[in-house]
Amino acid sequence: VVYCSATGMSDVSNASYLSRLGFWGKGTPFQGCDDFVKAMQNRGLGFLEMLAMELKSEAKYVARSLSFQSAEFSEVTCELSERETAMYDGAVAYWQRLKAAIAAQLATGEVASDGPKDVWRIFWSLQQRFFRLLCVSLKIPTILAEAEAALQQGQCVVLGLQSTGEAALDRQNLQPGDSTQLL
Repeated sequence: VVYCSATGMSDVSNASYLSRLGFWGKGTPFQGCDDFVKAMQNRGLGFLEMLAMELKSEAKYVARSLSFQSAEFSEVTCELSERETAMYDGAVAYWQRLKAAIAAQLATGEVASDGPKDVWRIFWSLQQRFFRLLCVSLKIPTILAEAEAALQQGQCVVLGLQSTGEAALDRQNLQPGDSTQLL
């Protein structure tokens, strides 16, 4: 069994598809994947890199990137329609209302978590992920049109799926009003 992935070891929970490598189940210390993930989560990225290297040395895991030799890149502006602009503006307004509602709830002192810091960390993380995915989804019609035109001209098309930025965002421990360079 050989698995191939660009990001399979960036988070131990992403390793759940490696079911045939014997990390869990009969003859292992872990009953199932969830047990394996729970045991490994606190070991950090360094551990995952070591695990990936071990699997690679046993020829069980391949993580490769494409060569950029002879590749051409172009920057294309995605013009938003009135409907898409309204959708984005509506999302901004919603997140503003949600932020105000959370702030009002926190002001009551009745916080059902580790405190305001934890609430805001989760809020900013979710907001960041939401807008990243919204921006990506708004680009899809333009990307598809570009890809179809290139294919009609006999060219090859490679579409890159980028990371969610989740790990980098979590490391930043953002607070209300903080800025980030992730987007």
